[in-house]
Amino acid sequence: MADTIKSIFEGNVPTTSTIAYTVPNGKYAVIKSVIICNSSINTSVTFRLSIGGGNIAQDHTLKGGDTLVLDELDFPLLPGETIVIYGSTSSARMIISGFERDYDSKNYPYLKVVTTVTVGGGGIYTPANDFDAIIKSIVICNSTNTNATVSMNTSVSLINCKIIKPYDTLIVPLPKIFLGKGKQLYQYTTTATAQVTIIMEKVVQ
Repeated sequence: MADTIKSIFEGNVPTTSTIAYTVPNGKYAVIKSVIICNSSINTSVTFRLSIGGGNIAQDHTLKGGDTLVLDELDFPLLPGETIVIYGSTSSARMIISGFERDYDSKNYPYLKVVTTVTVGGGGIYTPANDFDAIIKSIVICNSTNTNATVSMNTSVSLINCKIIKPYDTLIVPLPKIFLGKGKQLYQYTTTATAQVTIIMEKVVQ
């Protein structure tokens, strides 16, 4: 069946943590873009956005009258997975766009890895895959009140000692990095902790 392109959510962001969307049974969804606008000119808004358990924003502040556009996210959601949103005031408005597609577990093309980067490093972002993959998205969210200094590598450095400020998020859309069968992504952080979400798409031979 063809993709059903749709507005996943559109409206004011609730001031309590709320499930804005749940993937229907028999479907999976891919989130393509998110637009957050602070309609108040004089008041900043703090918001949270979690897609399928991956934090896109955690207590991130948007100044009065500002708009944040996140495009080419390519965030997949399995049946029953959710999008959770929250805003400190009702002046935050959000539009989430994407598509739904029939879910077939054997032919599902994505792998989503959500993990926490801990101080000291040596952890593994991704399992050793039994398939070739293209990395579609990398999201590193700092939900602490101190800088997080994060690095990531395969056989070469992809991100080296990148400082992510408190409550900021680094989004690398469409890096199109080839991750061969059996390869892994490694990480370390020298200060604070951060949550990392890696989206991979299987390469069909």
